[in-house]
Amino acid sequence: MIIHTDAATYEVPPTAPPQRPKREGPTLIQSVQRALRLLEAVADEPGAPAKKLARVTGLPLPTAYHLLRTLAHENYLRTERGGWHLGTEIKRLV
Repeated sequence: MIIHTDAATYEVPPTAPPQRPKREGPTLIQSVQRALRLLEAVADEPGAPAKKLARVTGLPLPTAYHLLRTLAHENYLRTERGGWHLGTEIKRLV
């Protein structure tokens, strides 16, 4: 780009978009990691409510609810009296 002023003419190089820092190691899927942390928390504390599971995993409560419901839909978890328990599909993984 060229800038003209009364005193001089300047050529300004175009600005490049900011570069993301390169990550070392494998590419990981954060939602899968979060879901696995929830499964581990339910295994450690069967019957825990979603609020407690969100707290122990460090997840925001809405994220925990969405993941818990998804895992329940796939039968990896189930709810009983307000608490979360491992579901029937977990046995297939053992």
